[in-house]
Amino acid sequence: MIVLKAIGRFFAKIGRWIRDTAWVQPLLIVGAIFGLIFSIPRIVDWVGSWFDQGNESYRFYSSLQLDLTNAEKGTSEVDKLLDAIEEGKGNEHLNADKFILSFVKKECTVCEDQYSGYKVLTNNWGKGEFADLGNKKNFKMVTVYIDTEKEINGKDEMMFSYVWKNHSWLFENFTEGYAASQYAQYKGYTEDCQTFKNLFDADEDGNFKVESPTTFLFDYSEGENAKDWSWDGNSIQGLSQIMFSMPGDNDYDKARAIHDFWTHEGVFKDHNYYTK
Repeated sequence: MIVLKAIGRFFAKIGRWIRDTAWVQPLLIVGAIFGLIFSIPRIVDWVGSWFDQGNESYRFYSSLQLDLTNAEKGTSEVDKLLDAIEEGKGNEHLNADKFILSFVKKECTVCEDQYSGYKVLTNNWGKGEFADLGNKKNFKMVTVYIDTEKEINGKDEMMFSYVWKNHSWLFENFTEGYAASQYAQYKGYTEDCQTFKNLFDADEDGNFKVESPTTFLFDYSEGENAKDWSWDGNSIQGLSQIMFSMPGDNDYDKARAIHDFWTHEGVFKDHNYYTK
């Protein structure tokens, strides 16, 4: 009986507390609501931080992109560059003896991953282990967003599709003999590599299958090693390297890979570089 009375008194006290402090409960509820409201900006910032790398890489590639406006007429900035490359004058068009041309997409996790290498390299260009690159003004890179759309005659069209069709000769010859290149041997690419074929093959609907990213290095500079900068069978003047995937497990490894891509070193010079 004593135990039951003690339990009864305990719950009676709880009941009186709830009754006497009922006015506090609305305040607690209102306080919780305001606390949630004031925490929203922090939550937004926190969630936004998840996408910082993607936004940063998009800003990087976008700042370098060539305009596809008027691609349906064959007069876009991309068309003009490819016209110059076909004529062996890509260096004159961009006023650069050496430049990188990369085909990318807005939604491209590999592009985001490779961006970390570009970021490290460009931030350290001409410094430390990258001192041999000299002045940062020497670095030239342009990008093409191959998934850019525009409404034409009431239908959304991929603008790059016009470029791809107008410059079919170039895309058919980009990888001519490329299996003999040092980097292709390092990656184990063969002549039947589907990645190569996607540069010039169409899908069942006649659309391009160019992969993102596909990155080219054009080097028109002269020197005693110029003959070694490309590969036998390449008929496109200035084209010296192609990279579909970037070696490296971390940001600095990727930066070193781009450095070697730019300077024709490492696996871009000797496919046995990592196994010696």
